[in-house]
Order: sequence, then structure tokens, then C-alpha cells
Amino acid sequence: MEAYGGGGPNFGNGNFKAPNYGGGGNFGGPKMGKNGAPKKPVCKWYLSQGGCKKGNQCNFHHPKNPKKHQDGSGGGHAQWQGGPHQNKPQQWQNPQGQPHGQGGQGYQQQPMSMPYLGGMPNKKPCKFGANCFKKDTCTFSHEMGGNIFPAAGQSQGHTGQSAPHKVFQQNSCNDYLSGACERVKCKYPHILPNSGVQIKLEQELPVAEGKVVTSGQLINNKTQVLIVTEDEQAYLFNVKELTTAGPIKLLGKPTSLRTFEAFQNAFFLGLQTNSMVGGPQYNFNILLSDSSILKERAHNDMITDIEYSFFNNQHIFFTCSLDGTIKAWTVGADQKSLTEIAQTPLPGKPLQMQLVSQDFLVVGLDNGCYTGWNLLTNGLDKIEAHKNGRVMTLKKFNDFLLSGDSSGFIQIRQISLQYNLLTPEFQIYQPNSISCFEVIQFKGEHLILAGDTNGMITEIKIDANNQVTKSSFGAFKDAKNKQMRVINLFQIEENSLYALGENGYIRKWTLI
Repeated sequence: MEAYGGGGPNFGNGNFKAPNYGGGGNFGGPKMGKNGAPKKPVCKWYLSQGGCKKGNQCNFHHPKNPKKHQDGSGGGHAQWQGGPHQNKPQQWQNPQGQPHGQGGQGYQQQPMSMPYLGGMPNKKPCKFGANCFKKDTCTFSHEMGGNIFPAAGQSQGHTGQSAPHKVFQQNSCNDYLSGACERVKCKYPHILPNSGVQIKLEQELPVAEGKVVTSGQLINNKTQVLIVTEDEQAYLFNVKELTTAGPIKLLGKPTSLRTFEAFQNAFFLGLQTNSMVGGPQYNFNILLSDSSILKERAHNDMITDIEYSFFNNQHIFFTCSLDGTIKAWTVGADQKSLTEIAQTPLPGKPLQMQLVSQDFLVVGLDNGCYTGWNLLTNGLDKIEAHKNGRVMTLKKFNDFLLSGDSSGFIQIRQISLQYNLLTPEFQIYQPNSISCFEVIQFKGEHLILAGDTNGMITEIKIDANNQVTKSSFGAFKDAKNKQMRVINLFQIEENSLYALGENGYIRKWTLI
């Protein structure tokens, strides 16, 4: 029996603590007039000799008797640099003469001096300057100067303040820093707080026609991936050459697909076929490199997943089904047929399987539980895991088991020598059903990527102090701006992330 102690990344032993950004508030509301509407401040330009050039278009009050208000206390306009009472502030130009945000990529807008409400003389300078989130309610001065752009991941606050400021960086995506950017082609860098890793969209390619339902993992030295669509077509995409072979017609409707490193040129599928007699059939198929097919009628309902183990000097394949059973298979002596060697009922409908060792299989159920199948003793253990939804995906990484459910909860459990999965190390929430996982290693960090059914990818980092940092970015939308499910995630090179979408596209992000 393989031991699972020590080694691997340290995901920590504490509870999830969301970062505290703090922030300012609006101290008091506007003054109200006799009619119950907000009372406007008096326009100081209307009271001046030159008068107000905006006339009825002015947003401030023009009193009928100006003499009553000519004591200097009724001013309301902020004065922009470049002259009083302009219709709008001037646009900042980049070195090529284009306005900021219109082609001047990488150019940081210069901070400007923001005027303050009256009655706050002799304030100490705010080190956040023009980027201060509290704006006019801040008790510090916002004259130019100070640390306008703090380093990524730093949490800075005023001495003596009850909560730190929320700081936005003009050279990164503010929505991503706030927790989620739904744009699939955001022009600003996505930099995870408390991490030096930036994810930048590099390219996208159409690889399949029709709605993608599932895919295998990378095979042939991580160069190829098999993709199947709901119209029973299969495509083989080469991620190195960026070419697609196919499609080829499958023998039925695909319900599950797996590929394994031990079989570089074989594909394992669960297919649903319709028979003229007896209704639908649910078959386990193995497609071999010589185009031959091993096929067996396996279950009485849809096959939801396939797994493999080399156990007792045998190649054993497992299939699980919505009929509530799991079966074990071997290839017959003639190498042309499949033989069932074991079958066991489960305390729920299985959706996903993950082998954590050669003799222990974890099955995720639709009732939120795990079932652990010990192949040595042929015993089953039921473990209550996800209380809020169905177990949609499982992934083993080193000594840890990651699981995601239909309510958006992610659990990380350490695998012990006795395969004790009772207590999760972490439980992390994001609002969409989890569809796939990948764990990437870059710049000495381990980052968990979780794809979901709403076209988003959540990036998660857990540091040595058990602090969890996460944020999400948009990955897939169709032509009508509808978000599409993330089917699979891959890390091929050290500095790249690939994702396959339900819309038939593969997108590549570069890690910087």
C-alpha cells in the first residue's frame, strides 16, 4: 500500500479568510429642500462678475436674488487644471498623442490634484494620493505625491485608521483585483493579489464545430487532446502544431471520455446508442490506435465517468453510471473483448471518479457524498463531503484531493495513509458550478485553477500562513455574449495555460 505522508505543496491547515480591503463611506446625505428633493449648492460662477456660462444647463443652483449669497460661502464647482469652469476635464495624452484608454497601452495616466470639500485645513498628505478609494471622505490630503501605485499584494492603510484603503492600480484590471472580471478579452493585466503571477490572454483557436460536451486529458507527450461534441463527432487537436484532425463519426452519443498516460494512443468513451428493440443502450468503448474498437454493453443508464488502475498485475478499467453502480473490467485474453470482473452498488448516483492510489478509488455522488472503494478489501466507505450540491469534479494533486460541487464550493482534503478523507483542509466558495480543475506551478508558487459552468476561471492561491486569495476572469462567451462552460484546463509549458470551452474554442493564456 502506498503511503501518502509528507511531500508536495503545503496548502495549509487553517480556515479560509477573505482579504479585508476596508474602504470608506459616505458620511451624511445631501441637504433636502422644501419639496423633498436634494438641495443643490449655489453656483459660485453665477455670483461672480462674469456670470455662469452654462445657464440653465448648470448642475448648481442659480438663486433669484444673488445678493443674498455673495458672502463667499456658496461655491460648489470643482476647478480642473487648465482654467475655471470648463465643460469637461482635458484628456491625458500618451506619448503617441492618443487619449489614455484609446490605444495608449501600458501608459499610466498621471495623477491630478483633487480638490477637497471646505472646512478641512492643514491635513496630512494621503500616501494613496489620487488613487484613494475613500475620495472626499478621507481625512488626509490628496495633493500630488506619496506612494500612488503600491506594489501588488501589499495591503497599506493609514496609521490609526480602523480599516485599510482599497487601492486600485491603473496598470492592472480593477475588476479582477475586486474579485471577478467577466470580460473574456480584458485589455488590462490580471494580477492576483498577494501573488506575482500575471495571466495574459495570448490567442484563441476554433478546434471543433458544434457544442463540446467533454474532452480527454493530454496524450502523446502532452501534444494532443481528443474533443467530442454533442452531435457525435470527435476531433483530435494538436496543441504544439495548432492543427485539428477530423472529425470522425462516433458510434453513439458521448456521455464520458477519458485518456490515460499508460495508453498514449487509446481513447475510452461511454456512449449512448439507440436500438430499434429494447430502447437505448449504454456502452463502454475503447478506441485503439489501429482503428479497432473494443465495445461492451456496460450499464442500464448513462455512463458518467471512466477510471483506470494497474492492480495485481492487471489493467483494470472502471465505469460508473446513473444506474447507481460501478463496474470493473479487464481486456480479454483475445485482446478483442472486455470482461466484467466486479460490480458494486453505490449509495447514490455517481458523477465522477478519481483514483488516489492503485488500490483506492474515490467516487463523487449526486447527493454530495464520496464513496471510497478499497480494492484490497472490496469494502466501501461513505463520506459526507459536499452538503450544498452534487460532486461535479475530482482531481488528485500530490497528497491532496480537490473536489468541486454544483453550488460552487471547492474542498481540498489531504490524503492520509488510511485514505482518511473526513475533514477538508479548506472549503472555498465561488458562485458557479465547478466543471474542472488544474493546478499550475510557476515562479515557485502553486495556483489552483477552477473552471465553471458559467464561462469563468477562478484562480486560487493559499500561502504558508493559510491565507486564501482568489479572483475570477471570463474565459468563454458565444456571439450573443452568453457565457459558455469551461470543459477542461491544461498546463502544457511552464508559462502557459490552455482552456477548452463549450463553444468549441481553445484559448491560451501566458503566465508572466
